[in-house]
This record gives sequence, structure tokens and C-alpha cells, in this order.
Amino acid sequence: MEQVMNLMLDTRLFGNWKRCEPADEIVTLEFLPDGSLTYTVDLPEKRQVILLTYKTMNNKYMITDQPSRPKEEKTNYRLSWDKKKLTLDFQGMKEVYIKTK
Repeated sequence: MEQVMNLMLDTRLFGNWKRCEPADEIVTLEFLPDGSLTYTVDLPEKRQVILLTYKTMNNKYMITDQPSRPKEEKTNYRLSWDKKKLTLDFQGMKEVYIKTK
């Protein structure tokens, strides 16, 4: 039996998210309806911006890719019941984000 992956964009992700910890760097994610994702890291002395694409699978996994260095990455994600907290689990490393807009 062949398993079909249900790839789409989870509309609950659309908008801006800010990572809760650590405080020494500010990490934000911006998910857009066209499948683009901007990952920004603000450090005291510099800002790093990574432009990605994303899609979701079964409202459980996020598939991201960086067009300038193609390689798909699969990350488990979970939204809180009120859709204001996003937890990303990439290879056992968990990060929590709060919806900002």
C-alpha cells in the first residue's frame, strides 16, 4: 500500500512568531501565505536573515528548504490550543515561539 503525503500550508502558522529563549538573541519567524518563511536572528552586533520556503504535512510536520542552499529539512511542530504558542522540535531540539501578529 502506497502512503500519500498531504503537503499544504497550515494557515494557523501565517504571521510573525518570536522565540521565547534565550534572551541574548532574538529569533523571529514570519510565515507568509505564498509558502515563504523569513528566519531572522538579531544579535547585539549583527542581524542574520535566512530566506526559506515551507510547507506542512498532516498539520504535524514542517518541511523547509533554503533555495540558496537546497536541502529539505523536516521538523515536527505543535500549536497550543489557542494557536498563540508554536513548538518546533528539530532532531530533539525544541524551541518555543509566541505569536506576535
